Amino acid sequence: MSIAFDLTPEQEELRRQAREFAEREIAPIAAEIDEKDELPWDIWGKMAQPPYYYTGQFIPKEYRGYPRKLVDMCLITEELACAGQGAITVALIEVAGVGTAPIVTAGNESQKRKWLPPIAAGQALGCFALTEPQAGSDAAAIETRA
Repeated sequence: MSIAFDLTPEQEELRRQAREFAEREIAPIAAEIDEKDELPWDIWGKMAQPPYYYTGQFIPKEYRGYPRKLVDMCLITEELACAGQGAITVALIEVAGVGTAPIVTAGNESQKRKWLPPIAAGQALGCFALTEPQAGSDAAAIETRA
């Protein structure tokens, strides 16, 4: 029995679209983004808009998100990173993904309605704090209580 690893036509289109976006919007200023070490808000805003919806891919539809399958998110991330800009890719995963996960999974309805739509729209950023002096990035060793 063989297993096919071919992309679907929809995934091929998603990859093409992400590649074109990255080549047009990110690649020409990748070195400048690295130099300034700042997230370019104009590009972040474009990533939130149709047909991309990249900033909402971890957010449920009822909060104006655009959830995607993991393979689809990997295709997008790969193409954005290939444009020479790791910071935008990290922001997409860390901010749009890890930063929203606690709200999506454990937030109350009021918190979800307040924060998830602006994050999906590229108007706000979720965040995730992990590092502590005694723990580094070992989440199990964190001792801080809020």
